[in-house]
Amino acid sequence: MDTDQTEELGLDHDDRRPRAEPDGPSEAFQTAVGAAVVLFVLIALVGGAMRLLGDGDGRQVGFEESGEQATGDPEASGGAATEAASPGASASGATPGASPGDPAGDPAGDPAARIIGDAPPPADTPVQVLDGAGDAARVSAVTEALGAMGYPVVAVNPASSSYDETTVLYTQGAEPAGLGLRARDPRFGAVEPAPGSLSTDVHLHVVVGGDWPATDGSTATPG
Repeated sequence: MDTDQTEELGLDHDDRRPRAEPDGPSEAFQTAVGAAVVLFVLIALVGGAMRLLGDGDGRQVGFEESGEQATGDPEASGGAATEAASPGASASGATPGASPGDPAGDPAGDPAARIIGDAPPPADTPVQVLDGAGDAARVSAVTEALGAMGYPVVAVNPASSSYDETTVLYTQGAEPAGLGLRARDPRFGAVEPAPGSLSTDVHLHVVVGGDWPATDGSTATPG
């Protein structure tokens, strides 16, 4: 091809060589993009799997806890029911050794019966009655109440001072007897140690107070 033919085709001398096409994305760049996409997909899959496993574990634990509360352990329940029963109780619910109508037969269930059981018998508890109310009718009512319970009244004397509340004064070692008297008849409300000025030949000194009713409405438990 001569110079004239070249000029007719519109080509100059520099355009005779084939022009190179522009380069596209490099192979390394494409590989990196592909790896990033794969990594992102893997992370998403792993995260979703962990969430699913976590929710499943939570539901399973809740089921087990609720199941334990609902069903429990039959042996443990039976043991608790057995322990709730009163020690020494028979199948009928009665306590061995207790007789019907005996207030001292069940001291654990009746505090007054326990106190009376710890006290000496009324017949073995001599009593002196002291008038702290200045009222012969009240003194007579107290003396009769003591006698009805079986307490021997060995003396009746005036008290050294006035008392508003009927009081049982016990000598040394006779506190159970004083508590037993109050347990038998709650009108003997106060129980205190006797002062040294009172005789120790008797166990109890009952001081009649102004609170004792002049007419004996007895609430005593016979000895």
